Amino acid sequence: MSTALVPSGDNSNAFAQQGTVDWTMLSRSTVNFTVEILARLSRAGVEPITAAMGQAIFTGFNLDPDGQKRFSDTISRLKAFSSYGEIMWFGFGVKHIVRTLSETEQGATCAAICACLSVSYDSYFCSKVLKSMADQQKAPNSLMPSLSQWAALINICSGVVSSSRFPHLVEGYSRLTQSYAGDSRHALQETTSADSLARALLELSKVSSGTVQSVTFIGGADCGWLAALAQWLLSLRVDIVAANGSVLYSSRTPADSSYYPQVSIIRQLGHNSQINTTLVKQSVFVKQGRLFFDIKRDPFSQDHFFSAGRSEWPTILHDTFGADLDALLHPDAIQDFAELLCCGFSISSAYNGQRHADPWGGLSATSTERRLAHLSFAAQRLPELIPVCQIAKEMISCEDKNYDIHNSFPRVFTRYCSCDQCKFHVEYLARNAGHFPQKLKKICLEKTALAIFEYAWTLSWLDIDENIYPSVRGLLLMYRSQKTDRFDESIPTDAIKDRLFNQPLMSIAMELFTGNPESNHYGAGGVSADSRGGICTYLPSLQNPTTSPQKQLRVVVVAGHIEWNGQMFRRAKDGNNHSGQELLGDPVSTFVQTYGPHVKLNLAVEETFTSDTLEVDLWVSSESTKALQRVQYHGGHMVKPPIASRASKPKVSFGASKIRSAIIYSGLSTTCHSKPIDICTFSTDAPISWSGCCSKAAKSLWVDGHISHSPTGEEWVLISQVNVAKR
Repeated sequence: MSTALVPSGDNSNAFAQQGTVDWTMLSRSTVNFTVEILARLSRAGVEPITAAMGQAIFTGFNLDPDGQKRFSDTISRLKAFSSYGEIMWFGFGVKHIVRTLSETEQGATCAAICACLSVSYDSYFCSKVLKSMADQQKAPNSLMPSLSQWAALINICSGVVSSSRFPHLVEGYSRLTQSYAGDSRHALQETTSADSLARALLELSKVSSGTVQSVTFIGGADCGWLAALAQWLLSLRVDIVAANGSVLYSSRTPADSSYYPQVSIIRQLGHNSQINTTLVKQSVFVKQGRLFFDIKRDPFSQDHFFSAGRSEWPTILHDTFGADLDALLHPDAIQDFAELLCCGFSISSAYNGQRHADPWGGLSATSTERRLAHLSFAAQRLPELIPVCQIAKEMISCEDKNYDIHNSFPRVFTRYCSCDQCKFHVEYLARNAGHFPQKLKKICLEKTALAIFEYAWTLSWLDIDENIYPSVRGLLLMYRSQKTDRFDESIPTDAIKDRLFNQPLMSIAMELFTGNPESNHYGAGGVSADSRGGICTYLPSLQNPTTSPQKQLRVVVVAGHIEWNGQMFRRAKDGNNHSGQELLGDPVSTFVQTYGPHVKLNLAVEETFTSDTLEVDLWVSSESTKALQRVQYHGGHMVKPPIASRASKPKVSFGASKIRSAIIYSGLSTTCHSKPIDICTFSTDAPISWSGCCSKAAKSLWVDGHISHSPTGEEWVLISQVNVAKR
């Protein structure tokens, strides 16, 4: 069965590549769609007219063989990850619609440019760009898709080029074309207007098709995206030039004796320029957006942020903080920086009395073991931290220092920082303080150090696919979230660690890797999988609900989307089924004590009235079991006898997010749960012993007369579910 998406009949030249679209002829043409393609388009939420119009507005572009190969190689590297029972898929499935769209040259051009747009711009802004391109090409309203349809086309292509060099080129070129006013490196950049970018793309198409010889773009960071598109996808020769004429970058090679740039980028002098987008000969002015030093996460905001591209793991810190990172690694400050990491990575207690879990080991790991593990991870994931991590390890080997219960760290970085807030703190200690500055236009070394610590701590809880690269804008958003009180003399680092458990980790990860601010972290509660901007995050329980609690607390980050029955969805959340609320009469009894060892798990998926959201739950069923003997614990640990019943047990359902919440609530070690104990009980044959921490896992030891059952990975999860059901 053919999967090509092409016009048919006498009017097939309406889609002629590199030509001007004849909208009248296109409106009368017939397009061949197989039933299979219609089904895939429908499940992806894209109307056939949207796919046809998407190809039509990009007919002026020409992908040479090199550009086509780069894009096809990227398509071939797309991966899919299955859920438990292979019911859902994360990433790009074998029959993902973008693979179908890319089977023709016209479709590949459309998919490639849409994918490249999604790297740096949100889907709503991209939809306005596509509509503007259609408007500027005089497309009739009768053929014009809605903005939501244009956004659907962008969404199915998002994430496709994340494993390619394109995001790295965007990051590098946008830094070259970004003009900084004073010390504004850490400010967030608004996008240019949709009309400006659409106008620039249409002029770029003329160069790629050979209609014009060259074009010059004058502007800021958005021109960096244009330069990356021109070089990576269209194989055009690119120069980036400063306003004074000095060449900042050239794609020229020594072999190019007759080189001339087909695309020239001239960096605009500043953000206060009043030049609108106009065309003078072949020079296009792409007006820069505003700079934001303070951002409000307003879900109703109409602002669009330029998220640039992606950095590399070995350079992400310097790409984000530049000379300020060098200042932290300077001999004057590196000892204090190392001390901060030692303090932050030590065992501490949250404000609710629970002890912070470790992302790799069990609750019994010592503070020294934890700190060394975290420092090794930080040095491996962020090689720029190798010098400071080495010093921190030497500190630990020389003196195993104990910190207070909240791991408070003195505000020593104010001695090295010249930002207004640090100056105020120093003056306050000297009893000579004025007014506290609310906004900073200069980067703060103290907040930089705290952001790097939180970055390393957050990354330690994420399982990141090899095709995912770090976002400078995402790290800047984490930097901007650092809060230091004007009067405090120390910083409780455990408050930073608490954010991973007080806010949905998936929401934090999404902001970190897309570079776009989440409007409401707390509104993401109950979500077990999320997809935006080509990034997909999901909880491990959806993939394997029988792993240990440590793994269930993590979040997986991959490129792509959420798929179910061939249809793509924005997110998955726990269902509203309350059948588990009366699961047990005893909150400290375990699931296995009530349901026995013959537990069956099934992943149930349902659509909702919100077309882009799924409800996903794990359904648990079991055969009946006889009453079990009571297990004895240490003094003061009260446990009621297990329920004795031969009656058949009802099915119970609960979501992946609920599993994580239960583990956070009941699985983290408290004073009692961290107490080393020996548990003993008796069967008809001999005593049975268990040694370790007094944690919820210990209660999985039970006896049915002859057999001892110690906890399995599956029981770890179900134990935690009990507490959620009772709350």
